[in-house]
Amino acid sequence: MRLKDKVVIITGGASETGRAIATGFAGEGARVVVADINIAGAQETAAAATKAGQKALAVDVDVSVQAQVESMVEAAVAAFGRVDVLVHAASVFLSVPMLECTLEQWNRVQDVNIRGTMLCTQAVCRVMKEQNYGKIVLVSSTAGFRGRVGQQAYCASRGALLAFTKSVGLQMGRYGITINTLAAGYLDTDSCESLKDEPELRKERIANNPMRRLGEPEDMVGPALFLASDDSKYVTGTTLAVDGGIAAFVSGVDF
Repeated sequence: MRLKDKVVIITGGASETGRAIATGFAGEGARVVVADINIAGAQETAAAATKAGQKALAVDVDVSVQAQVESMVEAAVAAFGRVDVLVHAASVFLSVPMLECTLEQWNRVQDVNIRGTMLCTQAVCRVMKEQNYGKIVLVSSTAGFRGRVGQQAYCASRGALLAFTKSVGLQMGRYGITINTLAAGYLDTDSCESLKDEPELRKERIANNPMRRLGEPEDMVGPALFLASDDSKYVTGTTLAVDGGIAAFVSGVDF
């Protein structure tokens, strides 16, 4: 098992993607701390991880609030003694035309998607530095590579993670800490970028995907496992697209 006895914090753990990663990691031997502002959903994910064979803990957290993030990390250390891996999947999605986007809407997206990323990364790095070991996996989106109509706040926040990953990777490698990002394409979920309520757009996205399908939450597990395990011990500061090939397009159809 590639994560045997590793302690993993997963933010956004109540989401379908977070749940798939949590249960997949538990199956690889990880003890999982499931963190989400949706505590009921986090508890369901923790129960699923427990059924997969490992101990799991659910924690209520708003990742944009520093005190709550620090409490999340403290809870992980109190329960399991250390933090080996952070999978940061918590995010907020917003689609509204540029000229109608309010400052409040813009700030909420950046507060969760950028400030939350910084706070969670900083908090776990303090623990990981003392251990001289740590793996950080940020879950972003191909929206960080491409413009999308009405998604200026979201695209900006996702693109910021790519640069953040490079900067942190440069600074934390000397402490045995790696950080990498997964850029997800459209996933077939009920979450922020779902296409289930837009059947015609859904058909278009599938037709224009090189693999002729949308991603599934389970498609994120293998790449996340690679970056969270010692299989990637010499990989840091980089972004891996998990999108069926969409990122290979440099012009033409706007995905």
